[in-house]
Amino acid sequence: MKIDIKVGDVLPSKRNGEFEVLEYLDSSNIRVKSLTTGYELVSNSSRLSLGSIKDPYYPLVFGVGFFGEGKYISRGFKDTTKTPQYRAWENMMARCYYPKTSRYSAYGGSGVTVCKEWHNYQVFAEWFDLNYIEGQHLDKDILNQGNKEYSPLNCCFVPQAINNLLVTSNKERSLPTGITKTKNGDKYLARFKSETLGTFDNLEDALLVYIRNKCSVILKITDHNFSEGYIDLKVKDALYKYADKLLEENNIEY
Repeated sequence: MKIDIKVGDVLPSKRNGEFEVLEYLDSSNIRVKSLTTGYELVSNSSRLSLGSIKDPYYPLVFGVGFFGEGKYISRGFKDTTKTPQYRAWENMMARCYYPKTSRYSAYGGSGVTVCKEWHNYQVFAEWFDLNYIEGQHLDKDILNQGNKEYSPLNCCFVPQAINNLLVTSNKERSLPTGITKTKNGDKYLARFKSETLGTFDNLEDALLVYIRNKCSVILKITDHNFSEGYIDLKVKDALYKYADKLLEENNIEY
């Protein structure tokens, strides 16, 4: 269905909000501007009538992220599965801005956000290509512990073995992570991952053994991955600082 189009008209699109007509040269050359982002483009009357014009800066991904303009695609041309860059970006955005995703409560629900520049998929994808190592996982906590933002300053890629060591449960607990009560409830059981570390009469002793064991494993895995070239010196130093801080906070010596 064709419609009469003139300068000043505001036209809806199917998925990219409304556009204002800025200039009309002829039916094939109509300059419009997105009322959401300010993005300008030249289109034709047919596409405008159908509402099929697109704005690469319109926040279609969880109401925040946008595709941007650049060389990076979201899916392969022959193999239509999502590209590694797009999969990592979409998962990161979902953790922070999509309440229905798993672990949202530990990320977006806890105030974790993505920096403004990474709302643009093209910007994130370029950083991804410069830093990614095959098979590794995106981490935002190692370089700057306790931060609440995914950004180039805070993020790095690390092997899954390291990433798993720093993941904590977001469930409410009456006891510290790694500590449970025995079945009869009169002693404390310390476990790290699948290994039972011992049974103790008091919580303090159980926690001491748990933390000391955790730090020992972190340093062992860190040294191995650094010697194999899987992490750089910056990540190694950050992991050592993480272990030092954990021991210091609990008044534990190596």
